[in-house]
Amino acid sequence: MWKYKCKSQFFSLIGAFIIGFAMTMFFSSNDLFQSIINETMPAAVVTVFESNPWLIGVSGGLGFAGLLNVFLIGSLISSKYPGTMYLFMLAAIMLPDYAISLGMFALPIMIVVDLYGWISLNLQTKRGYSKANISGDDEIVRIYLLHHKLDPKYEAVAEDTKKTLFKVNLAYILGLVAVFCAMFFLENLFISMLLVLVCIFAFQYLARIRASSYNSIASILINECNPEGCLSALIYMSKSGSHYKIKNRALFAQCLIYLNEPSLAQDVLIAFPRSTTNNLMAYYSLMGYIYYLLKDENGLNRCKEEMTNLRPQLGAMGMMVKSEELAALENKINLMKGDFNTCKKYYLNLLKRSMTNLQKSDCEYYIALISFVQRDYVIAKMYFEKVLETGNKLYFVRNAKNYLKKIDESHLLEADDFS
Repeated sequence: MWKYKCKSQFFSLIGAFIIGFAMTMFFSSNDLFQSIINETMPAAVVTVFESNPWLIGVSGGLGFAGLLNVFLIGSLISSKYPGTMYLFMLAAIMLPDYAISLGMFALPIMIVVDLYGWISLNLQTKRGYSKANISGDDEIVRIYLLHHKLDPKYEAVAEDTKKTLFKVNLAYILGLVAVFCAMFFLENLFISMLLVLVCIFAFQYLARIRASSYNSIASILINECNPEGCLSALIYMSKSGSHYKIKNRALFAQCLIYLNEPSLAQDVLIAFPRSTTNNLMAYYSLMGYIYYLLKDENGLNRCKEEMTNLRPQLGAMGMMVKSEELAALENKINLMKGDFNTCKKYYLNLLKRSMTNLQKSDCEYYIALISFVQRDYVIAKMYFEKVLETGNKLYFVRNAKNYLKKIDESHLLEADDFS
C-alpha cells in the first residue's frame, strides 16, 4: 500500500523545498526577518548567511520540507494507528524546533524510500501491462475507441471537474504555506495554534470536495445508466496533449464492466492505486465482478479472501461497507455454484434498498436471469421489462431484449401457463 503514496510524497517534498526556498529569499531582506535571524542564531551562523545569502534560502527550503515531512510521517503512522496525526500536529505546534529538526533529519531517508517505492511500483505496473500484452493507458483508450465513440456533450463536465481539482490542489498548497508562516513568522503561540487548527479543518473540507469532485461524472453511470457517456467524460478528462493518463480508474473500470468488457476493465485496474483500505475494498469488489464475468471462480474466491482480511479504518461505517462488499462477492460465488434461490433472495432484498438506477438495473437483470433459468418465465419477463425501463445503455438492456424475444418467439409463457 505504501508504494502508491511515494510519487506524490516525493514531489510534495520537492515542491515544499522550492516554496520554502522562494519564500525565504523573498523575505530575507525584510527587517523583521533579519531581526529574527539575529536573535535566534549564533553570530557565526549569521555571518555565514550574510556572506552566502543563498544558504538562507536553502535553509528555509529544508525547513519547509522538514515540516511537511513531519506531517507525511504522521499520515503514514495514522494510517496504521488512527488519531496519531493530531499528536504530530500538537508536537509540531508546541515544539516546532524539535519537530522541524526531526523532519529534516528524516528527509534524506524519506526521499530515498519514496524514490525506491516509486521506481519499484512503476516496474511492477510495467510487468502487469506486459503480462496483459498492452503498453499502457494510451492503448487501453485506443482499444476502447475501436468499438465506441466519444460523446462531445460530456466534454464540458470533464472540464468543470478538471477546474475543481485544480482549485483544490492550489488551495492545499496555499494552506501549507499558511501553516509554514504560522510556524515561523508569528510570535504569538495562541494565534499560531488557531491558524494551524483552521488549516486542518480546511484540509478536511478540501478532502471532501476532492472526493466529491467526480460526482457529476459518476452520476452519468449511476443515475443515467450511461457507461459510454461516463467514459466519454473520463477520457476527455484524461487527455493530456496526444496521450492519456486515466483518471478515476475505479469508475473507468466500472463503466467497462457494465459494457460487458471485463478484460479491458481488468487492464485498467493494473495501475489502480491501492493506497488505502477503502481503495483495496473498491479494488477487490471490482475485480470480483470482473472475475465473475470471466467465469474465474478461483479469482473470485481470492478476492473474497483478501476482502475478509482487510481491517477498515472508519469504525462501524467501515465495517458496514466491508460487510456489504463481502455479501456481494459471496453472492457472485453462489451464482457460479448455481445456488439460485439464495441469490434471488439476495437480489430481491437489495432491490428494496436500492437508491440508484444502476443498482436497480443490476438487481432486476439478475432476478430476471435467475427466473429464466428456473423457467419462471412470467417473473423473468416482468423483470426483463423493468431492465428496459431503467437500464438505458447498460449491456443488460441488449441481453434483456434477446431474452424477451426468446420468451415471445418460443411461446414459453403459454407453456408456463399450461403447466
